Amino acid sequence: MLSAFMAGALAVVALRKPSPTAVQSSAPPLVLLSPTAPEAAVPPTVTPPAQATKPIALEPIEVLDEASLRDRSVEIFPSAYATLLSIVQGIALGLLVTQFANTVKGKHGIDRLAVISESVASFSCVVVIYYMYVWFVLIVRWAPTILDTLIPFGLGTAQIGAILSIPKHENWILWIAGVQFAGTIAFLHSFLRSRPDMFSERDFKAIRRLLRTLMISTASGFVLALVLYLFMDEHVDEWFALILSLIVTAIGIALTAISERSLSAMYRRNGLRWLRSGFWEQAVPPVKAVD
Repeated sequence: MLSAFMAGALAVVALRKPSPTAVQSSAPPLVLLSPTAPEAAVPPTVTPPAQATKPIALEPIEVLDEASLRDRSVEIFPSAYATLLSIVQGIALGLLVTQFANTVKGKHGIDRLAVISESVASFSCVVVIYYMYVWFVLIVRWAPTILDTLIPFGLGTAQIGAILSIPKHENWILWIAGVQFAGTIAFLHSFLRSRPDMFSERDFKAIRRLLRTLMISTASGFVLALVLYLFMDEHVDEWFALILSLIVTAIGIALTAISERSLSAMYRRNGLRWLRSGFWEQAVPPVKAVD
């Protein structure tokens, strides 16, 4: 009986023990990584050959001679004037708006009218000076000198001084005399620098005549303002300041009208006319009707 029990136990142990074949079948297959296998080889990194860079061709530096110096002077003249005038006139216009807003408060009657009239006259100075330089750089070109810098700054200083003097009438008149004097110097400088080789014979005579007229007008305004300042009382009457500022505004309008007339005639002589749309076109002579 004991032998039978031992035989049954050995049979149970034999059933629980896995067979070698079962262990071999359930284990995952082993994969051998061979460095020589073509599918497992890492492709080598290929560095592309460096491309040859082409040298940058530098433009040759223009040699300074008579022709290049003349071209540079002609190119820099309008841009320099436009930049300078934009800065000076922009500052003057900003100060005028601020000064007018601060001084017109609390003014009534004739005092208020005098402040408004002086402000309008100062505004006309800003506009006329800018307008004169706009057509000036369109017509005339030359090599800039120190006077071409001092004169615009002088005009700007005088007109800013006049703006800041509102409503002190006697000081305003003195600064307006300074504006007229600087304008006279500007026209005289342009008159002396203009040469016959810059224009045709007819246009040269026209531009000289225009500059002479403008110079005489501003010189007359300077003498008038200076005499009034020297011989008037310490306290200027508001009516007097009102009338004088209206005269200054009228002089500015007259200078603009004279310039417009002369320049329009000059453009027509050169075959150009100004259209209402704002474009230049070649002036076409009128076609006569054929019978």
